[in-house]
This record gives sequence, C-alpha cells and structure tokens, in this order.
Amino acid sequence: MLSYSLAALLVLPAAARSPRAEQAASLWRRGELERAAREFEAVFRADPKDRAS
Repeated sequence: MLSYSLAALLVLPAAARSPRAEQAASLWRRGELERAAREFEAVFRADPKDRAS
C-alpha cells in the first residue's frame, strides 16, 4: 500500500476536477488519514475518464 503522503501527491492534481478527491482532501485536513487514503486510492485507481468528471 502506498504511504498516505505519496497517495496524496499522486492524486492531488485530480482534486480540482473530482468530487471524490475533494472529499478525500477534506478528510485528510480533518486528520482522518485512513479514510482519506482509501478515497485517494479509489480516485487513483479509477478509470482516467472518471477522474476528470
């Protein structure tokens, strides 16, 4: 499993375009790191066309 920081760096560019990535970033800021990591991983693994939706 990717480290939380690495996962965040990989999907942060998608945060501006993805509601799910925005939710993950919000969880991250609130300190809910495990939930945020799961959301970031889901965004990262999503089909590329879904990342930009």
